[in-house]
Amino acid sequence: FSVIPARVIMMSSTKVIEKLKQGIQSLDKCPEPKSGDLTEEPLSYFINYLTPAMIEEARIQLKETDEIKPKALEDLRELIKNERNLSSPTDDTFLLAFLRARKFNVKKAFKLVQNYWSFRKEHKNIYDSSDRNSVKQLILKPIMGALTHRDRNGCVVLVFKVGLWNPEDDVYEQMFRAVTAVLVHSIQFPATQVCGYRMIFDLRGLSWAQLKLCTPSNMLLMIRSTQ
Repeated sequence: FSVIPARVIMMSSTKVIEKLKQGIQSLDKCPEPKSGDLTEEPLSYFINYLTPAMIEEARIQLKETDEIKPKALEDLRELIKNERNLSSPTDDTFLLAFLRARKFNVKKAFKLVQNYWSFRKEHKNIYDSSDRNSVKQLILKPIMGALTHRDRNGCVVLVFKVGLWNPEDDVYEQMFRAVTAVLVHSIQFPATQVCGYRMIFDLRGLSWAQLKLCTPSNMLLMIRSTQ
């Protein structure tokens, strides 16, 4: 563990919030990209294919090739089928998301599949679909969401306006479920699996009401859900 300076520990919550606000204000001063820099039409969030540039990115960064992919899919499928305590889809579309996340290392992808289902089993309340309407209503609020178009690199751009979240109306667990739903929806697209995300956190209006919920256990829960 790193040592936290005493002056940071003694800083009041008000000062912390002010520091965060200053950081956001400094971002507002960043120059806008020149129109000449944007040489291609923006890609839709809903793109369901890989562009030639994305295919090349997958080859270089993820080691995805026409030679490697079929064998990796078959090996991962076999590992899942031979695991007694694991019930999981084994279609190509589902498995490719895990292989890409682990650069086509089959053993690591298999571990990720195990972690995925283990986490869902351990936290059934988060993935309970009986109250879909309330989660949908939360997603429709102007608190979070994805831009309609991806950035120039093909990344999904997610925006979180944390200051608009009222924990009294929408408890942390409900917010977690909504964030999970957004991520699950966006990761189904091959372009997202290859290019990833850009996340924008708008902290204007942030207060202690939201900060006090950033506990180690809540942060660990968020991290574990993506591992």
